[in-house]
Amino acid sequence: MATTALTLAGLFLSMLVVCEDVCCMYGYHRGLGYPWAWLDSYTTTDNVAAIDAIRSDPAALEKSVDWSKVVLDGLFWWHVALLVVVPAMQARRRSHLSARDRSA
Repeated sequence: MATTALTLAGLFLSMLVVCEDVCCMYGYHRGLGYPWAWLDSYTTTDNVAAIDAIRSDPAALEKSVDWSKVVLDGLFWWHVALLVVVPAMQARRRSHLSARDRSA
């Protein structure tokens, strides 16, 4: 349960990481997510001034979800959650065993 909660928290908090690319002077890509940007926006324009205008209001862009990257990000955050949960559970188990030994 804790692993699942931490995995989902990591997945959604990773959307605070923004990756922006201006390609070929007239293309703009914006991705949200870490380590792989899985919520993508992309557009092309005729000039750099239009790219600057789009960059000032990226929420207006249409977004698409890359489900393969969602799965990869989920696996990444699941492993990070395991690195937190497993040592915590081992420490809890050791404390319960030492408490039981002291009471016996």
